[in-house]
Amino acid sequence: MKNILNSKEKISEKAFSQSLLISILSILLCIIFLCSATYAWFTDSKNSGESEIKSSGNCLITASIYKDNSEEAIATVDMQKKVTLDNMQGIYTVTLTLPKGSASGYLIITAGGQEYYSDYLQRNEDINQALTFTLYVQTMQNITFTAHWGIRFCDCRILNNKTLNIN
Repeated sequence: MKNILNSKEKISEKAFSQSLLISILSILLCIIFLCSATYAWFTDSKNSGESEIKSSGNCLITASIYKDNSEEAIATVDMQKKVTLDNMQGIYTVTLTLPKGSASGYLIITAGGQEYYSDYLQRNEDINQALTFTLYVQTMQNITFTAHWGIRFCDCRILNNKTLNIN
């Protein structure tokens, strides 16, 4: 009886050793295949030509600032540059324009450390968009105008055909 138990233990040890060996060999084989595939992937020299990635649209929003209903703008703001006007005081008319097909955009006015956001002009493939408002600057100060792309959902203080008072 003791002999039968020893033979069963030897058989189970042999089966365990055999399973362990097969598992280790399988893992090594998988590593070899993975390394070969990775090496082949990075050493392949086939060229697919040039590919250029472009965004679907550029924001071409501009803001023109007029003093006292003048026909000539004292400054124009676009996506390339923000504009700071020194010693502003009085009444100004600001017109935001967004050409058809342009990405959406809005304007930020910074005065006295506070930012004022305009309503956004949304992309339209068929017609140009415009937003006009009056800026009333009560005390002389420097004001910065910055054009931004996108749609900003916020408490916009600058609305079409309204007046923004800055103290």
